[in-house]
Amino acid sequence: MRKSILFSTMTCLFMMIVIGSFFVSNHDASALGTKLTLTPAMVTNETGYGDATMLVDEQTTAGDPMNGTGGSPTTYWDPGFQTGHTPAYAYIDLGQSYNLTAIYLRDYTNSGDFIVYAGSPGSWTQLFTDPLSTYPTWNAHTVSVQTRYVRFQKTSATANVSEVVIYGTQASDTTAPAAISNLAVGSPTSSSLALSWTAPGDDGNTGTATSYDIRYSTSFITSANWSSATPVSGEPSPAAAGTAQSMTVSGLSASTTYYFAMKTNDEVPNVSGLSNVSSGTTSGTATSQKLTLTTSMVTNESGYGDATMLVDEQVIAGDPLNGTGGSPTTYWDPGFQTGHTPAFAYIDLGQSYNLTSIYLRDYTNSGDFIVYTGSPGSWTQLFTDPLTSYPTWNPHTVSTQTRYVRFQKTSPTANTSEIVLYGTQASSGSDTTAPSAISNLAAASPTSSSLSLSWTAPGDDGTTGTAASYDIRYSTSTITSANWASATQISGEPAPSAAGTSQSMTVGGLSASTTYYFAIKTSDEASNISSLSNVANATTSSSGSSTLPVITNLHDSRTVANRFYVTLSWTAPAYDGTISTSATATPFDLRYSTSPITEANWNNATQAPFEPLLVQTSDFGTTKSMAVSGLSAGTSYYFAMKTIDNAGHSSAISNVVNASTTSTFSCTYSIPQGVATMYYGTSGTNDNSNIYLNAQPGDVVCLTAGNYGLIKLSNFTGTNDNPIIFINSGGLANFQSTGSYGFKILGSSFFRLTGSGSASYAKGIKIGALTTGAPALTIAGYSTNYEVDHLEIDNANSSGSQGIALKTDPDSCGFVDRNYFTQMNTSVHDNYIHNTGVEGIYIGGSHYSTSFPIGMACDGNSSDGLETLYEHSLHGVRVYNNVTDSTGWDGIQVGSATYDVEIHHNTVTNYATLNATDQRSGIQINPGTTGKLYNNWIDEGTAGHGQGINNQSRGNQVIFNNVILHTDYQGIYSKDMYDATNPAYDHSPIYIVNNTFINPGSYALQFDNVQNYGSLFGNNIVIKSSSNPNPYVNPGSTITEVTNLESTNIADAHFVNAGANNYHLSVDLSGTDMSIYGVTTDYDGVARPNGSTYDIGAYEH
Repeated sequence: MRKSILFSTMTCLFMMIVIGSFFVSNHDASALGTKLTLTPAMVTNETGYGDATMLVDEQTTAGDPMNGTGGSPTTYWDPGFQTGHTPAYAYIDLGQSYNLTAIYLRDYTNSGDFIVYAGSPGSWTQLFTDPLSTYPTWNAHTVSVQTRYVRFQKTSATANVSEVVIYGTQASDTTAPAAISNLAVGSPTSSSLALSWTAPGDDGNTGTATSYDIRYSTSFITSANWSSATPVSGEPSPAAAGTAQSMTVSGLSASTTYYFAMKTNDEVPNVSGLSNVSSGTTSGTATSQKLTLTTSMVTNESGYGDATMLVDEQVIAGDPLNGTGGSPTTYWDPGFQTGHTPAFAYIDLGQSYNLTSIYLRDYTNSGDFIVYTGSPGSWTQLFTDPLTSYPTWNPHTVSTQTRYVRFQKTSPTANTSEIVLYGTQASSGSDTTAPSAISNLAAASPTSSSLSLSWTAPGDDGTTGTAASYDIRYSTSTITSANWASATQISGEPAPSAAGTSQSMTVGGLSASTTYYFAIKTSDEASNISSLSNVANATTSSSGSSTLPVITNLHDSRTVANRFYVTLSWTAPAYDGTISTSATATPFDLRYSTSPITEANWNNATQAPFEPLLVQTSDFGTTKSMAVSGLSAGTSYYFAMKTIDNAGHSSAISNVVNASTTSTFSCTYSIPQGVATMYYGTSGTNDNSNIYLNAQPGDVVCLTAGNYGLIKLSNFTGTNDNPIIFINSGGLANFQSTGSYGFKILGSSFFRLTGSGSASYAKGIKIGALTTGAPALTIAGYSTNYEVDHLEIDNANSSGSQGIALKTDPDSCGFVDRNYFTQMNTSVHDNYIHNTGVEGIYIGGSHYSTSFPIGMACDGNSSDGLETLYEHSLHGVRVYNNVTDSTGWDGIQVGSATYDVEIHHNTVTNYATLNATDQRSGIQINPGTTGKLYNNWIDEGTAGHGQGINNQSRGNQVIFNNVILHTDYQGIYSKDMYDATNPAYDHSPIYIVNNTFINPGSYALQFDNVQNYGSLFGNNIVIKSSSNPNPYVNPGSTITEVTNLESTNIADAHFVNAGANNYHLSVDLSGTDMSIYGVTTDYDGVARPNGSTYDIGAYEH
């Protein structure tokens, strides 16, 4: 098994800062040290956008600007202009501490603030701000600071520095490791106690220390008596700062209280201060008793059957240890359905006991029954009973202290009709175990006077149980244990929830445009106090005229309610510079829910796609509206919105609107069978083949239930707030064509084609094209702004064409060329596509990085060469909740979709059945495409071939929470499709995180993206039973691998039931926090983390 680990970020570097003049033109060069060696490998791009190594990639060209020989470097870090890409942060790790004396920045912009900090990751102090107003020059800044890390902030996309040069002298190491503050003692036996703690760093809480000195005594340990305490042997080596560590100390006397403390050494050695002192008592020889068990103590983790039957007959069970066991007969039956076993349940005894015996009533003679102890989320197996002696009491001698006992039925027949436990109550001395320190405190959602905090609740004892209270404080400077008392205490904190629960609160009364730091301590009922949490910081928004405006007049603007959508209108804010114009990034975040929306539950509401844009300043202050579609019929919804600036900051919540859809609909027009094949949305003269409907925005065009041949709809034009609806009526509308297409829509905009018109049919429109090369559904001819849902596509022909084809090819003189047409806001969801000749779903072109393969002599003169055409872009794409099966080529293909793309919750099986070269993938992402690809189930099945995902995107992409099974070739094959002349190509990274790969034919990941910088492969589970499970990375690519499980043994992944394709985790498999990439839930929608740490793979435990 291979597990790649990224060292955790390091905090709290001791430093002394005296800042000199921020900009100087005259200085004594000899007093300012020597130029330090900087390399791209030293750079960490915190924000992840662009290539931050360009800050130091031209050190030779940069020369020695302090001594008058500075050169002219030209490459700079460009995180892009997209919303949320700035402010952007990166830092340099110098490898050891230096006394910095000067920092030179090459001004390459003449526009925008560039801010420099010193400190350590998670704890920074600003040194200076350079306004970059003297392009092209070297800007000199004298500083006096001892640090190992230097951080840089680009406040805007135009704040460009083409190189950084740093001067200083090497500092001597005088900083000791931090004193450990959370040493804990537990798990007593008669001769041992277990210790646990969090590793400090080499310098404070940064780096990795050298050794531990752990000692114990039967009296309290102080600095004065430290030397007389007994040293422990066999201590582990220190791990990276922030890592949880533990060891068991043996050879102790029974029934004895021991005190433990420790010190930490670095390589000098500098020695830390004394840790906290923790005590524990070894167990004695008290007489075991039968414990009282009730059905209310049982938690059924799997949810199937009645697990309380494990303890529902305690009186009948009697006392088997002493020979008076009875014959209980009821047992926990989770059922024989796939996925119902293995089944898990646990008992909470209410407090800790020293267990000595566990008796199981064998009621099956078949199947393993496994018993564990520990706590929810962290279990240790005690024993396995094969249940081979029915009907008897099976005794098991144990020696463990626990509050929780867990039981696993490995199969439906592993039946135990009752459980009896024996033991003694654990020491009744005072509770000395504090709650664990919170490690994921976050601050967000700024307004001019408030910030929202979120965190995961710790336990009463470590991460078990429920704590008593929180103490939350804030300050305008970073918070440490030393200055905790001087930080401002918040009032109104929530009471702690059960361990592992997500909690939040909003802190009000803050000042505008101010950075605040927050930290928490947690107390239990015995007033044990946790260590200090991580320190989170955020900045409130500006006050006055530049405060992000709040929408106050959001309203339902429909004159009559309908079944399909709710049209909302509001007044866009007046232009004041806080919100920028953009042709691609919306300044609105509109959400809806079936319950009232508040700031507290905002993140749980569903975001509506394709909110309107503010392209030019004249758009500000005008009325905006949009129809929110994809809603359920006859349902009441709540709507609210926020405004967003170009840095991703959001306003306070708008007024909340309640509006409903109706249960029924009326047809404006009905299209019967056999009357005509061409229908127009315009006015005209009808004949036998052509019908003109003169359709208006908001009209409903019904497709009467029955059988049709081919049909074509042309020139229907709705509006953003009143789309035209095409819907089946009265049952199934079945289109089976023997022509060159099945169902075609041309030259139309703002419409919805939906098969949701009949409660009897989940997919109420069925389309088939039976002719060789004929696509089933085509939407083309400049069509834009449309939705396609609840269709069944059955091409029924292995030599057919696409199931759904949504694009317009360049056809004459460049009028569909990229410069003239963009397909906007395409939504495809809840469709079933199967038995297609080629792709199941084909959206956008495949040649974004090259010219269209067919040129045309549009000027009528072939002698001067053919004009070059380029396929159009797509802005706004949603592909979700679709099922594709048995497609001749790719299941889903999306290309040329350059902005606002999400492909999620699709099931793709038995793809590429024809095994055609270059047409073999479950999902193919074609050139030009960006966005999110997540929560998809991709299974090649028995008939399919190829890769799970073929990725040819241009970057700026996150691929997460996908389950990819049994591929012939790569799980994900990602490659460059780079065109240096394409202005949209910005070398943005690709993040591939929290996916589950099962038995890929070659590599789980083959990464050939030399032109995408700063990519990541992290938190993935790769199981490949046949050979090496490691990914292949082109040597020229820059991709970081972190906390992946890559193994040939599927047992290492601890899946619940891999044989039944149940890849949920049965234990915690801790990974890295990926929330910065938008990974905040798992495949099932469960919040990440569901506990104290993020799990790896597609599922959170």
